[in-house]
This record gives sequence, structure tokens and C-alpha cells, in this order.
Amino acid sequence: SEGFLFVITTSFGGNPKLAFQIALIFHLPTGVAALVYFYRKYFDALKNWFSVGDSVVLSLLVYSTFGTILTGLPLYVLYKLFLEELERTIEFFSIVAITFVGVAMVILGIISRRILLLKGSKSLSNGSAKDFFLVGLLQGLAIIPGVSRSGITIIGFLLLNYDKENAVEASFLMLPIVSFGVFFLEFLFGDVSVNMIIGSSVLFSILVTFLVSLIAIKFFLNAVERLSFWKFLVFFGLLIISLSSIYIFLVY
Repeated sequence: SEGFLFVITTSFGGNPKLAFQIALIFHLPTGVAALVYFYRKYFDALKNWFSVGDSVVLSLLVYSTFGTILTGLPLYVLYKLFLEELERTIEFFSIVAITFVGVAMVILGIISRRILLLKGSKSLSNGSAKDFFLVGLLQGLAIIPGVSRSGITIIGFLLLNYDKENAVEASFLMLPIVSFGVFFLEFLFGDVSVNMIIGSSVLFSILVTFLVSLIAIKFFLNAVERLSFWKFLVFFGLLIISLSSIYIFLVY
């Protein structure tokens, strides 16, 4: 999340604009990590594309990407034009909003344990283009400082009644295209350059990010499989609240 990179960057004398650039650069290795981890699913999707077959992953990528472009691209342009001046304000309110979502998930998890009714029943295999498009729209909002891409997409799938395993997996599957997209967008129209990456320690950081991302994906998927639905809601909600609280404490 750009929010936490903002804390680290500014603590070393950087500025919000630099934090934004670093966040976009580090999208590349996280996207590659997801691509490597789920390579079989992407390969099958590619095969189905060329054979004009039916692929859930392909549908997820196409429709979610279209939705992301509709929200993410205009926000990126606005951010570049004038939102940098308002970054601290936007950051604060987006973090507060995400914190409220975390609180709601904890409450929902506790309620679902009591009444045993709330449990996602949909899987990617019976997902719809409409669902993927709607979550793609949410994913585009992650360009706003403080809004977690993985957090907002997982929440989106859960609200659409997908089970927790499919919600998390789908969120990770959506990662590479948007990661590569924002990276190359900043590379073409922003201030990120080849020299900026190769001529500094950023290249080493990219490698570290890639390795840590692989470990994090594996850890998170294992955690999701072991937790019941209500525990997952409480776990993920508390994670959001904790990270948001730490960020607000350090920055504000």
C-alpha cells in the first residue's frame, strides 16, 4: 500500500510524490510474484483464449480489468493533475474509511458465528461478468492513497457472496494486469525511468519485494484455508484495523 511506503519514504526525508512513484514501481514485482505463483491458471486461461474456449480466469481478468480502467485511469489522471496537493487529506479519510470497513467485518464475523447464516456460497466457477466488472471498479479506487488493492477487492468479492478462498484467490489473480498496467503507465507518462530503477538500490528492493510477495501469498492462502468463515472475517477485519491504526499513529 502506498500509505505504508509513504511512512517509510518520508521518514528518510522523501516526499509524497516519491512515495507514489515507489509504490508504482513495487507493483511490478508483486504482480510478477502472483504470475509465478498462479502460472498454471494463467497458462490455462491463455490456452483457452487462443482456442476460443471458456475460461473463468480469463473472464475475471477481462471484465475486472475493464472495470479497473474505468475508475483507475481517471483517478490516476486527476491525481497527477492536482490531487498531489491534497494527498494528506485524501490519505487520512481513505484510511479512516478502510478502518470502518475493518470494524464492520469484525462485527459481521461475530454475528455470523452466532446465527450461522452468513457464509459465502459462490465460487469463481459460477461467477458472473457483472461481479468481476464491479470488483474491477473497486480495484480502480486503489489508486487513491491509503486504499489497499487486495483489501478492497477481497471485501468486494465477500459482499457479492463469494466464499473466502475464492475471494482471496481472485484478488491475487487480478493483481498482475493492474500491477503491470500502473507501472508502465507511470513509466510512459510519469517520472519513473530506467535509470531511476537500474541506477540505484531500487533494483535490489524489487527483488526483495518479489521474494517477500511469494511468501506472503502462500502464507495468506494457507491462513484462509485453515480459518472458518466467521474467523476469517474477524481476522481480516482486525488486520485492516491494526494496519490502519499503525499508519494513522505514525503519520498523524
